[in-house]
Amino acid sequence: MNTLQESVQKVQANILSYQQHIDDIKEVTDKKKTELKAEASLKINDTILQKEIEALESLNHIETTSKDIIDKVTNMNKALLDFSENTNDKILDSLKENAEEMISNSNLLKAEAKNEITEKTVDELVNLQDHLEELICKGRNLLDEMSDSSKLNVDKASQNLERVVSKTGDIVEDISNKLIY
Repeated sequence: MNTLQESVQKVQANILSYQQHIDDIKEVTDKKKTELKAEASLKINDTILQKEIEALESLNHIETTSKDIIDKVTNMNKALLDFSENTNDKILDSLKENAEEMISNSNLLKAEAKNEITEKTVDELVNLQDHLEELICKGRNLLDEMSDSSKLNVDKASQNLERVVSKTGDIVEDISNKLIY
């Protein structure tokens, strides 16, 4: 009977020992599981953050490029306005000279009429030249306004996209954390 009691005690001791080993294994496993979850979460969140940074850098590049294009188009249009202004001035100056010459060389007009017609013609051409200069100046101002407005729209779109990228990153991070934990 002693032997049976000793055997039972040994079995009970072994069961307790096995139970302790199982508890130790569970504890180590739970600890490793927690560490792996934290590591996975950190890696996933790091990847998400890296992708957000890359997206924002790309967005910044697009914004800068868009503004450069707006500046180039504006400058090109202003150069066309400058060319038009110079061409208009040359054409109108030439018209004034030709009109004055043709009127003064005309045999059909009396001397008093020549002066009056020349004066009216030159005045009309000067008024036309002034009006064209005013239109070109308005065109330049309009180009500046359009450029500023376009750049403002690029800024607004960029800010909206930055918010979308950030919110998307937050949502993906939240989902990945929920899946991990």
